[in-house]
Amino acid sequence: KKYFQRGCNLNDNASCTNLSVLSSENPSEAERFARMGCELNGGLACWKLGDLYRTKEDYLKAKRYFNKACELSDGTGCRKLGDLYYEGSGLVQNYSEAKKYYIKACDLNDSLGCEQFKQLEEEEIFSISVSPESNRNSE
Repeated sequence: KKYFQRGCNLNDNASCTNLSVLSSENPSEAERFARMGCELNGGLACWKLGDLYRTKEDYLKAKRYFNKACELSDGTGCRKLGDLYYEGSGLVQNYSEAKKYYIKACDLNDSLGCEQFKQLEEEEIFSISVSPESNRNSE
């Protein structure tokens, strides 16, 4: 752990991300290290941070960090952003947006993103519907 601490102090996003994972028993410490890794443009750290906020049901922050991970070409971040749109978790449920992020996840070799895209294709679901909570929690 001390080597990851040293690496994180030297602005290595992978070290900060590893510290976040190793600190899972201490949520505030895990969040702090994930934030540091994300600020250093670590896609994995960003979606880990998004997961922490999703667990807290802070969907707007989750969206922000999943989106940043996706912008950093992290397929898992794109898929998790697609999941928020697919489920309508605190956002406007939007299957077209979900599809867009699942395609991007698939293009970035995220196999679950590919599966989610195929599921949407099979269901032929592309309409937009509104989550009951979207008026109060959406951007």
